[in-house]
Amino acid sequence: MKNAALILAFAAVGIAANAQRFTLLPQAGFESSRTSLSFSNLATFSPLNMNFTPQASLRLDYKFKTGAGPYLNISTARSRVNYRFTDAETVMTNYTAVAGNMQLRFEGGLQYSFKPLLLTKAKGAASKSRATNKETKSYPSAYKGNCARKYESYSSRCGNKKPPQMINRKRSNTPWISIQPSLGFAYVPSAEALLSSKTQGGQSTYEYRAGNSNAAIVAGSGFEFGKGNTRKFTITVSYFAGIGNWNEQSVTTVTGNKSSTTTIASNVSGWNVRVGIPFTLSKKKNEVKQKQEMRRHHEHKNRCGQYKLIYHYRKS
Repeated sequence: MKNAALILAFAAVGIAANAQRFTLLPQAGFESSRTSLSFSNLATFSPLNMNFTPQASLRLDYKFKTGAGPYLNISTARSRVNYRFTDAETVMTNYTAVAGNMQLRFEGGLQYSFKPLLLTKAKGAASKSRATNKETKSYPSAYKGNCARKYESYSSRCGNKKPPQMINRKRSNTPWISIQPSLGFAYVPSAEALLSSKTQGGQSTYEYRAGNSNAAIVAGSGFEFGKGNTRKFTITVSYFAGIGNWNEQSVTTVTGNKSSTTTIASNVSGWNVRVGIPFTLSKKKNEVKQKQEMRRHHEHKNRCGQYKLIYHYRKS
């Protein structure tokens, strides 16, 4: 039932994306997890130490005008460790540990996107100054008196009518970075029973699924890189810590005429790094408005140039 609800939630968000400002971010990278076990009256240790596995994810987020917004993410995870042993007395020395199967992890929470920070100094102001000086000094030296003053005045007025969009156009190649911290919860629907046993040839083998958490806290940050109005790629770094299924399990084993009992518990945490290319699912309205203003400016510039040609022809 929970799986069906999660699938329906992601489907509903995907359908609504056509009418909202959503970003779809497929990513690939790796995850490093550490699963530790603790036994009664014994030390805590990690049988596999740090476990590195490849990871793929698909993230969908919505950003309000304030920069904040919710996000949903589906990623692969392999942090569980299957710990097998036969005798509770030698549980830390006589064992077999293997990584568990790949699982799906559903994440959801809040994200905030800071305003982009320019990585290099914009050259718009300097370019504007050079362009203005060039325009005001471009009239021929043959024109003197009122003729020169009229021509220079008209050239200055034409240059001063340059809209801000033309200045922004010169900054279209400026690289920038946007920091996007996030905080949320994760849910693993395929979590299994913590302890199972199997008897073969009169020998019982126990398997404890360490790190078999069905819930976790996820915190991280995305680093989005771009150039001008283009979003290039995003690097995401996240940390997670399991918060579910931590009930201790007691195991009693019998070897010969001797019985031994031990209590097992585990915890899991880790971090991951992913890289992907963001896709905006809806077109921004200001982009259309900017194109219209640019078109009107080009038309005005053509009329200005035509007036200058007619003026020169009459004075020749």
